[in-house]
Amino acid sequence: DKWQNRGVGTFLLQFLIRAARRNGIRGFTAEVLTENKPMQAVFNKSNCRLKTDFSGNVISYRMEFE
Repeated sequence: DKWQNRGVGTFLLQFLIRAARRNGIRGFTAEVLTENKPMQAVFNKSNCRLKTDFSGNVISYRMEFE
């Protein structure tokens, strides 16, 4: 669709991280399908500590930030 590859996912993730920090939340988890390479890139460039786990065609990301 016309909103893909415009940085919307990156913007939303950074917004969520800022809101979480303001509210004392130190991390969260996300699940991404293995074929969703653009969203994987968003998480991988987030500057958060990431732990990943694979289960079938799903990648689970555990994001930790301060």
